[in-house]
Amino acid sequence: MTAKHCLSAAVIAALVSGLVPAPTRAAEPTPTNGGSTPLRAAIDRAAVRAANTQTAPASLPARGKARVAKQASNGGGGGGHTALILGLVGTAAGLGATYYLVKESQKQTNDLIGQVTPH
Repeated sequence: MTAKHCLSAAVIAALVSGLVPAPTRAAEPTPTNGGSTPLRAAIDRAAVRAANTQTAPASLPARGKARVAKQASNGGGGGGHTALILGLVGTAAGLGATYYLVKESQKQTNDLIGQVTPH
């Protein structure tokens, strides 16, 4: 019975900790030397380097017009039958697990009621 109490206390603590307000972002660091930090300098160098290079490499293949037209006519072309089957299997497994847990809970409740009430 103590394990159940410990688990219950942990679950309640986890739920209550979500209600406690927390800072949404960290405080801004203040540079100690008064200038820019090495990270900021690295970001600036990378930005200049990126601006001086071409935007897209020439080695990337272009998407064919036929493929784009096919995806547009089929609603995007993702997922397919596998996603449908996995969704159905997951739903069936969830329903089966829920049914099993409800039945086990009812059995435990009936056992406890039988122990409490005298015959």
